[in-house]
Amino acid sequence: MATPRDTMFDLDATKFLGTFELPKMDVDVMVEGQRKNMDALSAAQKSCVEGAQKLFKYQVDTIQKITDEFNASFKEITSAKTPQESVVKQTELMQKAFEQALGRTREMTELVVKSNTDARAPLNKRFTEGLDEFGQMFKKAAPPTA
Repeated sequence: MATPRDTMFDLDATKFLGTFELPKMDVDVMVEGQRKNMDALSAAQKSCVEGAQKLFKYQVDTIQKITDEFNASFKEITSAKTPQESVVKQTELMQKAFEQALGRTREMTELVVKSNTDARAPLNKRFTEGLDEFGQMFKKAAPPTA
């Protein structure tokens, strides 16, 4: 037969936890850190919105340019006097269109990369600062050692 001492349910938790202390924290530093976190998130969000707006404007401008170029190309092709001249013009225009598409794709990619980099910058900076503050939160609240 088991004695009351042998069961884990008879453990006196107050004796065990009586000596346990939670580390002391500087609450003001913690609150200020959270405010800075929100500021960093806000800056990142603002950067994302600005990047999306630039990308959208670029796409609208590109569609307008493509439409204008298509109309000019159509006039140029239809003005050809012979089928051979038409084929030559079509080939030249297709090559030009392909090169322009590559250039526009590169420009759009650069816009997206810049937007991502700009949005990440305040978060990266804040993360590094937050790690430093985390350590300071406990140092400031710790009692002086004798």
